[in-house]
Amino acid sequence: DQLNRSIIVTRSLYQLYQHAEIIRSIAILKERGYLVKATLVGDGPEMSNLQSLSKELKIEDLVIFTGRISNDQLPELLSKASFYVAFPTTEGVSSSLFEAMAMGCFPIVSDLPANQAFLSSRKNGMLVPVDDVVALADSIEFAINNPALVAQAVATNRAFIENNVDFNKNMSRIYSQYRKTLSEKMAVECAE
Repeated sequence: DQLNRSIIVTRSLYQLYQHAEIIRSIAILKERGYLVKATLVGDGPEMSNLQSLSKELKIEDLVIFTGRISNDQLPELLSKASFYVAFPTTEGVSSSLFEAMAMGCFPIVSDLPANQAFLSSRKNGMLVPVDDVVALADSIEFAINNPALVAQAVATNRAFIENNVDFNKNMSRIYSQYRKTLSEKMAVECAE
């Protein structure tokens, strides 16, 4: 089932995001008998190098470069992919990760502190050692071969996003906390 073998990468095409390593992992998987389609969304200075690499590795039929797309096209692309892959060498909290989790993609990302705060390997995603292309391929293969775990993780991640990353809910919480703090401060000042 090709739907269960599709990844999406939504990071701009800069060296820091290690798209070349992601493409190499797709080639490793092909050697293992897994035809994994990879959609690389975005533009950047690495575009021609990455296109050349996919041809050199004979996987240009498996790697789709969309170029820059409008934000309203992203949810549809995310919803068609099974796995979200991000493999940077450094990262803070990623809105791209949250977008992918909200749209039902199983995250396979670099094992960095910002990602460790939200994901646990083989529970609700995969944390991959930075720069380890074979481990990245292994993690994608694990996800392909464990659809029940992936389905549970997708549901868990969606609930997490709905409860913790919803703008309106968070603004409401912030506003309530602000009013409470202000009331307490006024009560203290009136008592003095």
